[in-house]
Amino acid sequence: MTKFIWLSLILLSLYSSICMAISTEPKEIQTYIHQYDFLADGFSMQNYNACKTLIAKNCPAKSATPDCTNTLTKEPSCEQLGKLSQAIGSQMALVAVKEQGNVMLVSQAFIADGQDEYYIITSTKQLIDTNIDPFKLDTRLQKKYKNATLLPLHSGAPKVKRLPNKQVFTFSMKAHDTCLACKIILAYDLQFSFDKKGKFIDAILLNIDSRISK
Repeated sequence: MTKFIWLSLILLSLYSSICMAISTEPKEIQTYIHQYDFLADGFSMQNYNACKTLIAKNCPAKSATPDCTNTLTKEPSCEQLGKLSQAIGSQMALVAVKEQGNVMLVSQAFIADGQDEYYIITSTKQLIDTNIDPFKLDTRLQKKYKNATLLPLHSGAPKVKRLPNKQVFTFSMKAHDTCLACKIILAYDLQFSFDKKGKFIDAILLNIDSRISK
């Protein structure tokens, strides 16, 4: 009887661990997590800084166009930044990378509307798009706004908090109905957690405020 109880406890523990692992990276957000060959050995900040120096020297602000910066992708120091920029649909002059503990925060500037988008490179060489559709994380919202076409946008750089066992990035978000000039339907936070080694744990939707649309 005692052996049976212990066996049951072990099986329950294994089941809980499996469920926990699944819940940290649900299918719904897999499309926001990418693995690229150019990140197989990590992201080189040394090459990044050298490339940014070349861009500043050869492509001043007024001429930092794709035609100018694309000529630098042949430079060894710019090869990885060029591929990263291409992966997120941008150009090198508009992409910035900053080390944050064991992960890297990537920002992409949009000159036309003054918006910024953010990505995170994990220690496991994943590139995570942090602009996750809130409907993917809370199906109740999808039912409530079933006739809306959301345009989620970041409201600025994330708040970064380092805890003993993990690092947390909290992004303030606003979701417009269809276009940037359209009304805001939702305001909310997206929280991304990484363990102390920089491995992705989960993404959570917090502080949902739909009152602004009423």
